[in-house]
This record gives sequence, C-alpha cells and structure tokens, in this order.
Amino acid sequence: MRICMITNEFPPKIGGMGGYVYNLSKEMIKSGHKVTVVTRGSWRGLQAARFNAIDVYRVPYIHIYPLLEATQGIFQNRILKGLSSELDVVHVHHPISPKFNTALPIMVTLHASVGLGSIDSQNFYSSRRLPGPLFSAMRSYVRSGERKILERADCITTVSNALVNELHSLHGIDVSSITVLGNGVDTELFKPPKTRSDEKTVLYTGRLYYNKGLLDLVKAAKHVLHRYPETSFVLTGRGPIEGQLRRIIARLNISKNFRFTGFVEKSTLIELYQNATVYVFPSYYEGLPTSMLEAMACGTPVVVTAINGILEVVKDGQNGFTVPVKDPMTMANAIARILSDNDLQERIGRAARVTIKEGFTWEIVAKRASECYRSLAKSGESYKAADHEATHS
Repeated sequence: MRICMITNEFPPKIGGMGGYVYNLSKEMIKSGHKVTVVTRGSWRGLQAARFNAIDVYRVPYIHIYPLLEATQGIFQNRILKGLSSELDVVHVHHPISPKFNTALPIMVTLHASVGLGSIDSQNFYSSRRLPGPLFSAMRSYVRSGERKILERADCITTVSNALVNELHSLHGIDVSSITVLGNGVDTELFKPPKTRSDEKTVLYTGRLYYNKGLLDLVKAAKHVLHRYPETSFVLTGRGPIEGQLRRIIARLNISKNFRFTGFVEKSTLIELYQNATVYVFPSYYEGLPTSMLEAMACGTPVVVTAINGILEVVKDGQNGFTVPVKDPMTMANAIARILSDNDLQERIGRAARVTIKEGFTWEIVAKRASECYRSLAKSGESYKAADHEATHS
C-alpha cells in the first residue's frame, strides 16, 4: 500500500498530532507499506527529504490567515498531483485543510474537534488575547472548514469513541460510519524503570495553555505541599500562560517546589515519566491524550480529569484516578493519596502498563488503519481512472 499522510506538524518540530503521524508511519513501513508525508515547512520554499525511511515534503506557507491555507493548498496539491500515480490513499490528520485537488480516496482522522467541549469561553479567549466575538468568529470558520473536509472524506476515523459522538452532535455524521483507530504508545521505549526515584515528584507534560487546567494544578499543589512540603512539581512544554503560572506560583510562595523545563527531548521525557511519582493531566477537553498514555506505559500512576476519551482508558481506582474538571481540592487529595502509599503506586502503575499494552500500542492502531486503507484501495483504480480523465480533459 502507498499512503500519503497530510499533517500540520511533523518531526523535528512535533506535538501530539505530529507524533501520531510519525509513529503510525513507522509502523506502516514496518508492515511493508510505503509512506509519504506532506506537511508545513516555511515561506522559504519547498523542502524534500527522507526521514527514517519516510519521504517528507515540507510545503511553503505564510502563517497569516487566510494566506496560510491558500499557500499551503497550492503547493500541497502540486505534490499530490505529481505523486498521484504512485499513491493509493491520502490520509489527512488535521481538522481543517486546504481544498484537495485529487481523485484519490481520502481518509480523515480527527484527533480533536473544534467543539471545544467544556472550556470556559471567556478564559479561553483571554488566554489568546482575543475578544470573545472575534474568537467565536474564528471558531465558526474553523468548524466550517472541519465540516468541509469531513464531507470530502471517503472514510472518517477518530482516536476515541467520545469524538465519534461529538462529530455526530456537531455535524450530524452517522456514528456507524466512523471508525475508531485509537491512539498508541511505543511500549519498548516508554516502559517502567528498573528502579524508581524515592523523591516525591508530580509531573505534567504538554502545552502550557489555559484549557489544560494548569491553574487548577497550581491550586492543588498548594494543598499537597501543606501535607508533603518536599514534593516537586515539574511542568514541561511552553505556552501563553507560562508567565501567569509563574506569577501565581510566586504569589503562593511555592516557587521552590516548581520547575519549568520548556520543551524536552524524547529521552529526557521518558526519564521524567519514569522518575515521577504521579503524572497529572488536568485538561478541560481532549480527544485521547498521548502524554497520558505514555505515562501509563511507564507504569506511573495518573491523576486525570474525568472527560471525553480519557474515561475510555482510565478506570478510577483501578489503573489511575479520575477527578472532576476544575476541582483542585479533589485533585490534591488524589495526588496526596498516591504520594502517601507505595503499595498503591505499584498496584496502579502495573495496571496502567497492562492497559496500554493490551489496547493502546501502535501495532493495534496500524492494524485498524490498514483495514481502512485496504477498503479504500479496492476502489483505487476507479479513482485513478477519474483522475487521469480529469487531468487530460
């Protein structure tokens, strides 16, 4: 099978979606398929290179709306046109995309939707320094773009069942027509350490955005530190509320207990997971967060908010702990419970690792994706015939 992945991000600059595309691509190549990735580059021009057996095209674009989509679309379609005879399927991984000028079958995977779940609107707007009405207009625009790419798709997939229901609510899509691929972890890389540090450490990894619930984590930390003053809180990543977080932490007089690492390399990230006593993910909205799965694969107990796809993975008191959104005190109690009980840490950590190995590996995700690709490829010849006719008409 010859697959073209379309994504906004890809290594070395990588977020959750970029990591998903990269790991799925590696798994498909391991199974004998050929993968080409088309992603955003810079305004300087088209860049083509080979990255770990993946042919990667980084197309020019200008990061200003609406020029972003216009420039990306022009070059993206040029690449697709040139490669159409060498491809079987186009797999799109972002909710809005420039219009596709191809007759190849298109599969779309939604990692999150623009419904924005239970986010508090005014705070969400202020974190981006945009007036509420302007952000509402932008959200409507993005939602319209999401609807268009879904209407264009020959196959719609998501990373969680929660997103299936959300797509039905937002766009009226028949739930029976959507396939859940899930999300995955490399369990050979993300694994428990031989020995875990005795220091009490609470870890968060991800972007520093308002909707990640980090202000709640800081409030919870104050309560935890009353009981366990030696606990360290480690926050990775960067984002628009980093300054606000630092100011609040300083005002609460707990700066010495917090460490901001910025972005970290994968090897460092794995070490952080392995040495953490508790991993906390207090987000207000998610599809199915990779970072939570990575922590669980490392046998680290997790405290997470009871939302969306998270509840499809974490069973409270069995393989982690779930807490209500925007409830710092309940979050603090769950964190403190894990910090106080070594046997509980080991039991929850073991169960978390088993959960990931049984249901959330890249082998499992790739198998589901392959079934979708094969189904689409059955009609591939008719698509290519139509493409050939359109090109020569």
